[in-house]
Formats: sequence, C-alpha cells, structure tokens
Amino acid sequence: MRGASLGTSAGSSSSVTSLISALEEQEIGVHGHDQLKTAPRGYPADHPRIHLLRNKGLIAWREWPVERWLTTPEAKRHLSGFLVATRPLAAWLDANVGPSQLEPAGRR
Repeated sequence: MRGASLGTSAGSSSSVTSLISALEEQEIGVHGHDQLKTAPRGYPADHPRIHLLRNKGLIAWREWPVERWLTTPEAKRHLSGFLVATRPLAAWLDANVGPSQLEPAGRR
C-alpha cells in the first residue's frame, strides 16, 4: 500500500505531522479522502497516526471569503502563497509515498 509509509518510520511520520501542523497554523487544512473502513493491513487500529494511514489520499485546502481582492491581481499573491506553503507537504508525499498511480483526469 502506498500510504503505509505514513506510519512506518517514526522520524518520517513525525515529519509529516509537523508539516501538517505548520499548514494548519497558516489556516490551511489538510484532509484525507477515500478513507479505508479499517486500519491498513499490518497496522493496529490504535496506531498513533491511524487517522492518516486510513486515507487513500490527502488534500491541502484553503478557503477565502468572497471579497473584492479575488478579482484583483492580489488574488495571485494569495494563491501563490498557498502553493508555496503546501510545497513541503507535496515534496514529502512524493518522496515518502510516491506519485499518484491514477490516470490524470482529462478535461471535461
């Protein structure tokens, strides 16, 4: 399982929890999606990071209220800041979990 590395190495997994905490301090949420109903094979149900291990994916999310700046060049600064802030988490996931095995979504 790709997500298994979220719980295998104490140093590595504490690193991801630190990254998530740092994002949450910046009002960026990190949420899982497509959760497994039980713990992944080989992990106890009371594992300290079971909330991460049960996810098939993670997403970083920031929501802004509808305000005037959304239609100005200032929006670029907000979005760029979000992308820069989430880069360490994306890099950690690439290095420790690997790239997605899903086909890229086509345009609709």
